[in-house]
Amino acid sequence: MQEIEKSLHKLKLPGMADCWTSLCETRRADKLSLRDGLQLMLQTEQDTRKTNRIARLLKEAAFPYPASLEELDYNTARGVDATSVAQLGTCEFIRNGQTIVITVPLKFIKVL
Repeated sequence: MQEIEKSLHKLKLPGMADCWTSLCETRRADKLSLRDGLQLMLQTEQDTRKTNRIARLLKEAAFPYPASLEELDYNTARGVDATSVAQLGTCEFIRNGQTIVITVPLKFIKVL
């Protein structure tokens, strides 16, 4: 069992290796069909890569402080439209190749 895990790590498939380890620890490895087990391991690898990519991009972006869409103040006096922000949160504009311009009042810009 450890040979398989080592081989997966050697092939740079850490998600699959972790999934295999988990399947062995919970004794589900022998209960799953080859098709189901492979599908589960592939999905775990894809999820791991996506999570690692997002974490890497966030780290490289070097944002001065963490923020999320849920933290925005949708007060009408600020002129922030909740529907527009939710639409931007889906990132559909990227898939459609659309350009967006976001402007902020000067009082919110911090000069370094």
